[in-house]
Amino acid sequence: DQVEVSQLILQHMIFTRMGRKGLDLWKKEIKSMLTSMETYERNFTTRDKLDMICDAMRNFNERVFTLEMAVWRASCLQFDTRFQSMEDVLEHESSQA
Repeated sequence: DQVEVSQLILQHMIFTRMGRKGLDLWKKEIKSMLTSMETYERNFTTRDKLDMICDAMRNFNERVFTLEMAVWRASCLQFDTRFQSMEDVLEHESSQA
């Protein structure tokens, strides 16, 4: 299927670039690429393909953000064994204020 092949190629390209550039620079580059693909396109087939690629990139970018948050959350709990969850951390912080 053409869509699956496009997704696999795009996924490989994204993983490779992210590994070489680092996460912050990669995010800036993705935003720039998405902005550049939002140009007017007269050919409807090309526009549909660009929209599919943009949607896949936005979806992947959201997953990276979610993963980044999960890693941050886990690292917060790892350093202080008094807390079992982020809710415990937030309750502790609010009681200290």
